[in-house]
Amino acid sequence: MNKKNMSAQGGKIILVIEDDIILQKNIKSALELAGFDVVQLFVGEKIKETIKKEKPSLILLDLMLPEKDGYHILKDLKEDKNFKKIPVIVLTVIDTKSSIAECKMLGADDYLSKSNYSLEEIVEKVKKLIK
Repeated sequence: MNKKNMSAQGGKIILVIEDDIILQKNIKSALELAGFDVVQLFVGEKIKETIKKEKPSLILLDLMLPEKDGYHILKDLKEDKNFKKIPVIVLTVIDTKSSIAECKMLGADDYLSKSNYSLEEIVEKVKKLIK
């Protein structure tokens, strides 16, 4: 395959951790249209195993997940030397200054409230963070 046929993003993998199946599908479609490969998780389990296997360039993380919430996942990732350099964008319905501040303190690279963003904005933020 020549370089012109490769995806525009060079096969970069985005890990989307989101329990809303419809939103997960829409985000996956938007990212794939932009040339990214997408790996999906719907719960907060097996994240580190998935990261080791897939080697994502960026993680999109919901805060409200079954079993383990996004705050704990973010904290675990950023405290682990193997994963702390992977950019994380938090996607959530929690739109409070305290939540934004906590996520930034825990190491989130960006924060999007689900009521205030479009799929295009997600794609643009992903592109910006993994250049």
